[in-house]
Amino acid sequence: MPLENAHYLEKLKSRRKESHVYRRYQLLGLQIADILADRPHKALYIKLVKERGSEELLGLAKRIAEQKHIEKKGAYFMACLPKKSQIPSTKSQTISKSQMRKKKVSV
Repeated sequence: MPLENAHYLEKLKSRRKESHVYRRYQLLGLQIADILADRPHKALYIKLVKERGSEELLGLAKRIAEQKHIEKKGAYFMACLPKKSQIPSTKSQTISKSQMRKKKVSV
């Protein structure tokens, strides 16, 4: 019985190393982490892709990865990102019911 438990624990440890991707933004975030050789911060890149979109971030990551003199590519990538207020969000903005009522009244 203990041998079976040890085998099961080893199997779980090996499965933990695999990434499970369910959405497109998760895949693109992992690709950016791999391009920048910064896999420990993959959740950050996934969040950035989800909030800001992918094309611009992926392009920026590729340009940074081509530059050989940069030691910390992930940190450089974050420094090169424009401020969040300068980039429009790709998420649709939700309007509360009270805001909708105000718009109907003012029309």
